[in-house]
Parts: sequence; structure tokens; C-alpha cells
Amino acid sequence: MVGKKAIIDLVALNGYPNWSIGRPMKIGKENIIGCLAAIERYVRLDHGAMRAEWERSLKLLQDQLAGLPGVSVELLWPGEAGELVPWGLVVVEPGAARLTPDGLAGALWDSDPRIAVGPTPRGITVYPATMKAGEMATVTKRLVQLLQ
Repeated sequence: MVGKKAIIDLVALNGYPNWSIGRPMKIGKENIIGCLAAIERYVRLDHGAMRAEWERSLKLLQDQLAGLPGVSVELLWPGEAGELVPWGLVVVEPGAARLTPDGLAGALWDSDPRIAVGPTPRGITVYPATMKAGEMATVTKRLVQLLQ
């Protein structure tokens, strides 16, 4: 367990020798080592550099789509699930933009390479934390092609 002492103390009530509902669901050594490795990796990450890269890639998206008819990009923080990752909402105005949100999401999905985005009633969401270096440029280029 990783977290506040009060929570860990409550969880410990279900540990050895207090066999309760949690005991049959115990995890193996491999799961524990995997969890430990993930936590150690997370602690070593340069979170400031990651955030700067996400913001840089979203600024690229915003700059490249600026001026397209019926299209704007909102930079949102925190992420839609409350995570500390900025994300972009590409807003497409009905009747003013070349494609509807669903049409845009479908065209991106049918692209080569295939691009998965989150469709919303107002547009599509673009989440930089799931992209590798250079992928935002690919997404942005394809969006410009589809929306020009």
C-alpha cells in the first residue's frame, strides 16, 4: 500500500492474521514487484518536463488550427478525470466547420495512421499524455487536412 497512514491502518485490518474477505483475493509476488516498479518509476519521472512537453504539443495544436473556419482549440486543465494532465478540446461549430464532431472523429479513425480521439457534442478531445514524441504533429497535420 502507498498512501496516508490512516488508510493503510484500515487496510491492515484485513491482513494477516485477520483473514477476512480480502485474504482470498491476495496478490502474488509478481504483482507486488510490478506495483513497486511502477511506483519507483513514477517517483523518478521529471513531471515538470512532462507537463512542459504536453503544453508545448497542445500549443502546436492550437496554433496550427487557428484561423480554420468554425474551429477553435480550448486548452483545459486539469484533465477530464481530474488528473494533472492538460488536454485539448477541438471545438467544431455546427454549420461553420467542415465536419461535425462525429464526422471528424470517424475521419481520423479511418486515417492512415489511424488516430483515436474522444468525440464530444462540441468537438473532439486530444490527450497528449497518451502520445509519443512527434505524434501530436501527425495528429495536427491530419486535422488541418480534414478541416481546411
